Amino acid sequence: MQEYPNFSVVAEERSYNPAIVAYWQANKQYHDGYTSCLTSMMDFPLKGALLEGLTEDEGDHLGMLRIYEMVANDFLYADPYNLVTFGDNHDTDRMATSLENNPALIKIALTFLATMRDIPQIYYGTEIMMKNNIAPKNHQKIMSLL
Repeated sequence: MQEYPNFSVVAEERSYNPAIVAYWQANKQYHDGYTSCLTSMMDFPLKGALLEGLTEDEGDHLGMLRIYEMVANDFLYADPYNLVTFGDNHDTDRMATSLENNPALIKIALTFLATMRDIPQIYYGTEIMMKNNIAPKNHQKIMSLL
């Protein structure tokens, strides 16, 4: 990082708790003295809130309020503008599958990802509503065999 200070490292902490993800981002000081060098983190907490918020009925801490509350946790991160926002990736269900193959919901999710405060990542096939081709529970079993 001294030789290439503009180099960016993206890492995954597959937790839906923003405090845990924030712990691993660079330039955050913690009680235990640990300081990470990971510039960008995958924003799993916002991914979960986005997909759940678009598919559940509105209510206390549900629906769009779930998304708002997750974005309100940005104060936990050293640099929320350096998070990678996404709706799906190689380790998760496809966004079309998660959003019940609803084109309107997928458009809302993609618009949200493209206009949020951070780095959007669109997984290949999402733009054509690619669905899971294997059962989600079997995905982990198959991946562990490879």
